Amino acid sequence: MVLACPGLDHVARGYETFARELAHTLTGEPSIDLVLYKGTGSPAPGEIVGSCLRRDSSVPQLVARVAHRSAAGYELEAMSFVPSVLRYLLRQRADVVWTSDKLVAMGVAAARNATRGSLRVLFTNGGPYRGPFPYADLVHQLSQDALDTAATHGEPPDRSAFIPLGFHFAPPRAPLAGDELAARRRTLALPTDRKIVIAVGALDLGHKRHDHLIRETAQIADDRPFLLMLGQVTPETAALLELARAELGTGGFAARTVAPDEVADHLAACDVFVLASLVEAFGRVYVEAAAAGLPCVVHDFPVAREVLGPWGRYVDMAKPGALNHELVTTLQQHDGMSAAEQSRWVRDRYSWDVLRPDYLSLIERAALSARRRRRSERARR
Repeated sequence: MVLACPGLDHVARGYETFARELAHTLTGEPSIDLVLYKGTGSPAPGEIVGSCLRRDSSVPQLVARVAHRSAAGYELEAMSFVPSVLRYLLRQRADVVWTSDKLVAMGVAAARNATRGSLRVLFTNGGPYRGPFPYADLVHQLSQDALDTAATHGEPPDRSAFIPLGFHFAPPRAPLAGDELAARRRTLALPTDRKIVIAVGALDLGHKRHDHLIRETAQIADDRPFLLMLGQVTPETAALLELARAELGTGGFAARTVAPDEVADHLAACDVFVLASLVEAFGRVYVEAAAAGLPCVVHDFPVAREVLGPWGRYVDMAKPGALNHELVTTLQQHDGMSAAEQSRWVRDRYSWDVLRPDYLSLIERAALSARRRRRSERARR
């Protein structure tokens, strides 16, 4: 099986984190011959470096500006990655290719169909997309809501499976407080004399809606919290930072891009987690923040309630003022007493140790389909 991820090693998104953690989880599994195929970076055991035009390089960035579409750079990266991964798949005669990138799935499926090959495309729906999914032989849905939505849009139920994202959790620890919290904040260059609200997601004005969070935070007149935004830089980041400076002042916020394994340290130094996006396929950071014991203020929609259950603080993020009100309430009332129970609930549901058998079963379904396809092709000849 080939895990195909063009952005691995140069993009810090959920797609890339999932690919690497899945590969790590399945390493050593005797029933699977697994290769992680990436577009850039350095070779590593079990990983193959192909080629692609990085979305943050000059040509994709120029295309994005000319097209007035921030996603154009990513799309060019994914499309340029397809010929590279196809050459590898053909040489290795792989049974299954697994990807979270829609354009990669579409390109591989088109080439497979043209050559009448037996390769199966397993697609993780991280968009989320409603379906149907003609470019995938098996669709990995991250929520029951996504599974149900796809069915209503014509996706056959026998071609989909719902498995939540898995997580490698660090050992549980008590929330930081007092001198220990202050020391952590100094290490991370964060203020020690203010409450801190943290948001994690691409630094944009669109999907993650950090601009909404900035405006709602700016309306807090007394004891306004410091706002920390962690995420990948996008073509909209400059405008986002300009808005933050105007609304919060240069000393009222920070925006950073950090490695995935550094997110937990930042979460542990903060008081409240907020994500203002109106839709998520799963919301990886929901789980990371909840595991850290933070109160999680999120938009009220089915996936968020499915992922966070009783631990979410659900707000209509489309309604002006609603987030501001919940932020003030949460900052005043949260005492951390339920943090350990919240963390335990999350770990019991989303640990890779718990979910690994389900992922192995999904891969076996895809591989079995490939073997059946090969037998059918041989019979026709």
